Amino acid sequence: MDDQFISFYRKNNNYSQTFDVLLDSSEGPHIQMDLINTNEDKILRHSGFEFRKTRDHSQRIYVGNYIQMDIKNFIARITSGKTHNVTEHEFVVMHDGSIIKL
Repeated sequence: MDDQFISFYRKNNNYSQTFDVLLDSSEGPHIQMDLINTNEDKILRHSGFEFRKTRDHSQRIYVGNYIQMDIKNFIARITSGKTHNVTEHEFVVMHDGSIIKL
């Protein structure tokens, strides 16, 4: 009996499975960020951190694991710990795999 080797390759569509959310110092020193499945209004991920402009002005959010579960519409909800102001950034995964901000 001969050994057979089979390789599977995932198609690389040249699109990243991430999107960036820009923050500024007016958000306050403590930031809470929720990643929300827009279709079900369900929080997928919750995080909080102390904002430092040089380190935190751009937050890269990986959503590849959610795309694999067929979740294609996201909101990144930013809440200021100081003022409790809420800012939302909505993103959608297109048919070609690109992610755009609405």
